[in-house]
Amino acid sequence: MKIKFAATYGFCFGVKRSMELADAEARADVPVCTYGPLIHNEQVIEDLQSKGIAKIESIDEILAAYERVIIRSHGISHAEYQRFVESGLDVIDATCPFVKKIHKHVQTCHKQGQPVIIIGDAQHKEVIGINGWCGNQGYIIARKEQIDELPDLDHPCVVAQTTFSLTRFNSILTELKKRFDPLQIYRTICAATEKRQNACIELAKTVDALLVIGGKHSSNTKKLVEIGGLYCPVVFHIETAQEIPFQDLSKYHTIGITAGASTPDWITKEVLKTLNQQGNEQTMQEMMEEMEKEMQKIYTRAIVTGTILSVSEEGVLVNIGYKSDAMIPKNELSFKKDVPLTEQFNVGDEIEAVVVNMNDGEGNVVLSTRRLAQKAAWKKVKEIQDADQSVKVTIDEVNKGGLVAYIEGLRAYMPASQLSVSYVKDLTQYLNQEIEAKIIELNPRKNRIILSHKVIEEVILKVKADAFWETLEKEQKIVGKVKKIMPFGVFVELGGVDGLIHISDLSWGKIKHPKEVLTVGDDVETIVLDFNRETNRISLGYKQLIPHPWDNIEANYVVGEVYEGKIARFTDFGAFIELTQGVDGLVHISQIAYERINKVSDVLEIGQMVNVKVLSVDAENHRISLSIKETLEKPERPERPERPASDSKPKRKRAPKKREEKFESYTSGDDSEITIGDLFKDLDLDK
Repeated sequence: MKIKFAATYGFCFGVKRSMELADAEARADVPVCTYGPLIHNEQVIEDLQSKGIAKIESIDEILAAYERVIIRSHGISHAEYQRFVESGLDVIDATCPFVKKIHKHVQTCHKQGQPVIIIGDAQHKEVIGINGWCGNQGYIIARKEQIDELPDLDHPCVVAQTTFSLTRFNSILTELKKRFDPLQIYRTICAATEKRQNACIELAKTVDALLVIGGKHSSNTKKLVEIGGLYCPVVFHIETAQEIPFQDLSKYHTIGITAGASTPDWITKEVLKTLNQQGNEQTMQEMMEEMEKEMQKIYTRAIVTGTILSVSEEGVLVNIGYKSDAMIPKNELSFKKDVPLTEQFNVGDEIEAVVVNMNDGEGNVVLSTRRLAQKAAWKKVKEIQDADQSVKVTIDEVNKGGLVAYIEGLRAYMPASQLSVSYVKDLTQYLNQEIEAKIIELNPRKNRIILSHKVIEEVILKVKADAFWETLEKEQKIVGKVKKIMPFGVFVELGGVDGLIHISDLSWGKIKHPKEVLTVGDDVETIVLDFNRETNRISLGYKQLIPHPWDNIEANYVVGEVYEGKIARFTDFGAFIELTQGVDGLVHISQIAYERINKVSDVLEIGQMVNVKVLSVDAENHRISLSIKETLEKPERPERPERPASDSKPKRKRAPKKREEKFESYTSGDDSEITIGDLFKDLDLDK
């Protein structure tokens, strides 16, 4: 005959774990017992008893005779568990972790006032234990027909016996959804059970007869017998090699073998050995090799391919052809955050992942698609860096220090200092924006990727700068953008190179700060005054492109006309008036007012707007004489009042003073007298 094995069979994780705990207690050489059968396999129970671990069904008996007790893998009720703990017994809890999860679910729902529906065999120890964690108030059903017997329930939760038939569970669940809405569902059928049942179906379809090995009281083994019978006409249920029906099996060419979750490997091997001794066409070695082939050999960091068994919001369960199932937790999945897992992964799909843990404590191998994707992503990112390529990334997060983006799913950081060659005050403007960058630092061990957009700008600016310098000439007019304003001048970006307009070259008039003339961001036309490529300096002029205010000054300011100006500054002898930027005129103190003033500041203020009349213009020496008072109305002098008549006195008229100039007379031959006029008349003054 030809032997074929199911892809999955034998001990599940929960059973294996309970056996390991029991073996450890047996070696401790301390009296210990199990509360009821540890698992549903008589051969295993007998083996444990031979090691000194008794099976006791009564709690009272255990409390009276033992100090240590092992809780069976199917679990017990909350009340029973509390009784052991409160008595001070040393409790070794071998309850299957999957069953423990069900306990937590029903306990939480019960405390919240939710009714609990348990799908399973009401007489099974596991179901009895589950019901004990919701106050024994659960509604237990095993068939669709029992749904009609349920009362009206408000938002019930549903759990299932871990070894229940998946097909029957789904059938019952469909009807429950019709009856109750909303319905909180916990899919608690053990993944190992589900996988074992599926493997049994596939095997049964390809063999002439099916041999199921396991305890007669084992629920999961009986499910295998039931399922196998649906696809294979001949099914034999045996517990040991002694029960092999050789006479019946001899009629069939291909025999399929599977085993229940409570069936130890040594029993399966004993069955194979016995079949071999009866003239099987395959040798024992060949059958063992075939068994090994059915199991995929895995190890940590191995890349495996499996089939998705189930999907929940906690993660994805995968069959990887190993003796235990593989779980991909949600945090180890590569998926779209805004889409439910159930919409991204489908049962039956193949999935590739990397092994990160051989045992998560619940019997599952832990896989990760995220880390597998990361491994490929790091390789891709390294290739990008080695090739000095740029990447386009979308900014997903902005913080005080910089920007966060993702490359191939890997988190990358761009410090604010690497964003641009110029200072960027508001980083939030880049949120959700696409930006080109280069990888300037890569460290997979520290999970660090540093990006820079600045280096790309620098390359672009260098190309522009080289082209710019080649064409630069003195007296060249060039348009740039105001980049920075300092007290001493304005920096202008000219296309890869910065030029400086000194404050003295900004205005023909006097200014206190460059901000009075230009603003950051302004487009400005300048003229190249001087440059030095070696020092990377360019001197620019701005006022040089503006007409000099004294040009054509006589036409702009006509003598005798009145204009408005602003008082700019005072002197002891007058005030200077700014007529326009770069053109000041002087109002002498005597031209400020008609009345006499001692100080200019007594009547005028700096910044005051006044009307002035142009008295004179000296274009050559840049001088304009102005007058304020001549723009004002000249005040009239008051008339002297007339005196009253009583006060009038006659004016004394003075007689003209007779002035006789007499000189000493001299005789000219007679005794007549000579006047001064006569004397001058006779004198020759030229002599």
